[in-house]
Amino acid sequence: MNDWADVLIVEDESRLRFFATEVFRLEGISAAAVPDGCEAVNYFQNTIAENGKMPRVMILDMGLPCLTGYELYQQIANEAWASELYVIITSAAGEPIDPLDGFAGTLMLNKPYEVNALLNKIRSVAPEVFPQS
Repeated sequence: MNDWADVLIVEDESRLRFFATEVFRLEGISAAAVPDGCEAVNYFQNTIAENGKMPRVMILDMGLPCLTGYELYQQIANEAWASELYVIITSAAGEPIDPLDGFAGTLMLNKPYEVNALLNKIRSVAPEVFPQS
């Protein structure tokens, strides 16, 4: 099992980035947040270069500037570490989105979402990111 124990939030809306980051902080979960797909690519490249520790879960908004959620997916899906990354797709479109191949798993969460729904999705795929009580 890998040493991953954090979440990457890829969201262009600053209030949602702040909200999600605070929710994770209150839950004792390590989280990072970036505003667009290009920054997410940089985050992954820098993380690999610095310590090799990758997020266990990525919360991915599909309507991003620079690189959309799908374009980000295309850039990272073939990386070896992607097969252990769970992706929670968030979208305000309200339409189902097909799972993204190459990742450990893909879940969908429509915006606006409730805190418990987000935490339950993460708990269902990566319970190890929650601190042990």
